Amino acid sequence: MAVRKYPEMTLDTTTLARLFGTLHNTIVQHGRDYVYQERLSHRMHAMHYIFARLHGYQDSYVPYTLAAEDGLTVGCSCPRPTPCAHVAALWWAYIHESDTFGLVPQTLWQNNPSIVPQWAGGTFPWDKIPANKPSWQQPWNEEKSLATWESAVASTKSTRRWSDSQMARMLPELDESWCNAPVWRKHWAEFVVAQWTQLTQQPFRYWWMLWLNAPYLPLDPIWPAYDAIPSDEWLYCAIHTLSRNRSHMAAFINVLTEIAPKGGIQWLHQTIELAPALDPWHLARARLLMHSKRPQEAIALLQTQWPSSKEGQRLVRHQLIEWLPPSQQLAYQVADCLDSSSDECLEVLRPQLGEKGWEALRQAKANRRVSPSAEQGDLTALAQEFVPVWPPGAD
Repeated sequence: MAVRKYPEMTLDTTTLARLFGTLHNTIVQHGRDYVYQERLSHRMHAMHYIFARLHGYQDSYVPYTLAAEDGLTVGCSCPRPTPCAHVAALWWAYIHESDTFGLVPQTLWQNNPSIVPQWAGGTFPWDKIPANKPSWQQPWNEEKSLATWESAVASTKSTRRWSDSQMARMLPELDESWCNAPVWRKHWAEFVVAQWTQLTQQPFRYWWMLWLNAPYLPLDPIWPAYDAIPSDEWLYCAIHTLSRNRSHMAAFINVLTEIAPKGGIQWLHQTIELAPALDPWHLARARLLMHSKRPQEAIALLQTQWPSSKEGQRLVRHQLIEWLPPSQQLAYQVADCLDSSSDECLEVLRPQLGEKGWEALRQAKANRRVSPSAEQGDLTALAQEFVPVWPPGAD
C-alpha cells in the first residue's frame, strides 16, 4: 500500500479541490465515475481524517486522507501509486457532497482508539456503519440524478451483457420520484429507443418481474416487443402477478390480456372470480369485460360497485372517464377536480359548467383546502350543483 505526503496542507475542501486539480485527467474521470456509479459507500470523516469504502470492479478498497501537524498523508489499500482513482473519488465526493460523510459511531472508537488505523487492514467493522444510499434510491435531484443517469447510460453502451450494466442494477431500485420527473421520463424514452435491441433481448419474464416490484416504472414502450410469448411464460407471469395482490392489479391485467394466449382470458376470469380479494375495486374484472367486447357490463360493474377507499375511487373515476362518452364524464371530472391539489382542472371544466357552476366549484375547492376532511355526503350534495346526475358516493 503506497502513501503520499503533502507537507503543510490542511484537511478542508479548498485544499482538496486544489490537489484534485493536479491529478491526471484519466484519474479524475475514473474517480468521478466511481462516485456517479455509487461505488463509494460508508463515507466517514472527522477533523483529522476522511475515508470511505470503494467497491471497485474486482475488489473493495479503502482510500483515505489523514491530517497531522506536518501536513496530509494520502493512501489507499489498493496496490496502485497514490493518489489513485479511488482517492480521486474520495476527494471529489468530499468536495461536492461533504454532507454525505458521517462520523464513525462513538461506540466503535470509544473503547478502541486504534480502530481508525484498521481501515486498510481489512478488519474495520463496516457492517456496523450505515452505508450511503445510492443516488438512484434518493429523491430526484435535477443535477445529481441526471449525472448519475448519464453515467449509467454511457456505461451501458460499453457493457457487453445487460445484466452486468449499471442500468440493470439501478432500475429495480429507482426512487419513484424519478419516474414522476418529466426530464427523466424524456431521457428514459430516448434511452429505450437508442437501446431497443439490447433491451428487448431480455426475456419477457425479466421485465415483468421488474414491473411487479416497481410498478411505477414506465415500461409501456417495452411490451410491444413481446406480442407473442409462450403459454408457460405467460402463465408464470400471470400467477406471480395474482399472488402479489397489489393495487396496481388492473394495469397488470390490462397488459396480460393484450398478450394472453388461447384460454388465458378465461383463466384470468375464473381465477379472479374465485379470489375476489385480488381485485377489490373490480377494475381487473371490468378490463376483462371490456377486452371481451362487453363495454356496457364493464362500465355498469364499476358504477354499481363504488369503492369505499379514496385511492379506489380515484382509480375507478379515471377508468370511467377513459371509457365513458364525453357527455357522461362530467360528474367524474368534477369529483377529480375537487380532490386535485391543482387548479388547472378548473379552467378545463369552465366551458362545461358555465360561470355560475364554475364559480361554485372554485369556491368548493377553496373550502376543501381549508377543511380537507369534509364528509363525503357534503361533497356529494355539493357536486349536484355542478352536474345534473351524480353517482352515489362519487367522492
